[in-house]
Amino acid sequence: MATFDIAYTQPGTVKTEFARSLIETALAHPNTAFLPSSGKNLVRNKNVATQYWLDTRNGDWLLWLDSDLSWTQEGLAQLLETADEKGPSIISGLGFQWSGSKIYPGFFAGYDKDGTLTIGGDNERIDYPRDTAFKIPAAGGGCMLIHHEVFQAIKELPHTESYPWFFSGTDANGKVTGYAQQVSEGAKRKRYDVWCEPRFEVVHYEPIAVTSEFYDKWWGKQ
Repeated sequence: MATFDIAYTQPGTVKTEFARSLIETALAHPNTAFLPSSGKNLVRNKNVATQYWLDTRNGDWLLWLDSDLSWTQEGLAQLLETADEKGPSIISGLGFQWSGSKIYPGFFAGYDKDGTLTIGGDNERIDYPRDTAFKIPAAGGGCMLIHHEVFQAIKELPHTESYPWFFSGTDANGKVTGYAQQVSEGAKRKRYDVWCEPRFEVVHYEPIAVTSEFYDKWWGKQ
């Protein structure tokens, strides 16, 4: 089975459900390291923690998680099985975001007309496979399993000093980019795939628990 460690950022607190999932994971995978980082500079902390992991650990994969999520050990086992199958790549779990009156999957569904990443229209339900991994243009930053080989390859690309993997700025059109967009785009430039494994579903608490069942029911009312 693929070896992995978990890294997460937190603003001083974590959700109780997140802590419980961490404890369950620690019991099931005693050789897994947990790398917390805190502070206001999210992208800097993610880069620093990633470099620390590369320098000090020998695991195959680093699983970046947000501290307002929870997951099951069955889902995690499926994620690791998929990692063994796909090899070096980025693999996102399935999570959901809630922005205003819109609920959408936490991965990018495609590209808009000017070539930038998009999550779909404001009144669009995005369908996706439920029982098999599928390729995506880019993963959301809340849940990303990334192979060490991919991290090393992306670092070879031109980047702002100290920000080789995660960076938030503006694109050529002046549009603000997500902090995880750089790592997905870098992986694809280096010819690595980006996947979503929907059977590793993380529950996102914002403030209620947003799940695939909630997502389907929500769009069914539109």
